[in-house]
Amino acid sequence: MEERFPLGGTYQIGTQLDNLNHIAVGDYFYNGFRGSDIAVTSGTTKLGAEHIGPVITRGILLDVLTDKQERSSSGDLVQAPNGRFALRDDYRITVEDLKKALDRSGVERIEPGDVVLIRTGWNQMLYSDPTRFTGFHPGLYLRETRWLSQFRPAIVGADTWGVGLLAGADVEGFAQCHQEFIVHNGIRLQESVMLDELARDRVYRFVYVLTPPKASGATAINAGPAALTPA
Repeated sequence: MEERFPLGGTYQIGTQLDNLNHIAVGDYFYNGFRGSDIAVTSGTTKLGAEHIGPVITRGILLDVLTDKQERSSSGDLVQAPNGRFALRDDYRITVEDLKKALDRSGVERIEPGDVVLIRTGWNQMLYSDPTRFTGFHPGLYLRETRWLSQFRPAIVGADTWGVGLLAGADVEGFAQCHQEFIVHNGIRLQESVMLDELARDRVYRFVYVLTPPKASGATAINAGPAALTPA
């Protein structure tokens, strides 16, 4: 599902939040809405961006990249042209990786309504090799998606453009992760989030703030969030 505008354009670009009408399983969207019933040329009549409202909740940074660097897991890393490191473009972030990053954050448990943001370092490719950034990238797979979904976060995001693992010919698995989060669990996805400064300052818990535009029927909104931290 993708919205279209008379001048040609989309909200599916840059730092964005995928709405509940972003993807379906067959003809069925979140909460049982059928695409054939809700689809219009500008998006959908249900589940669009106008239903998000401001988001203010606890944010949690899961810094998988730094954990890998400190454990000297060099085989899991790749160096961007600017000299900085990221997880390999075919690296599957495991449940064990997420648990280690959660321990690092000092958060005992992910709670319903939290926003969970995963740092891979892949945004370094955006700065120095944008063509590679928009290709394959590291991310979660179905086991990890289901593990996170059980905690009922409001949003799961990453510094990649797709959150789920996209590698080789397995595009179907990438779509299934989107379906698991959005269609089966009502969890929105935030993509291309800049997380380096939070990691640099070792800020793992913060107040997440997002004030999205009310674009009626849109399948995504391209507005960046803010992290409020103690001075």
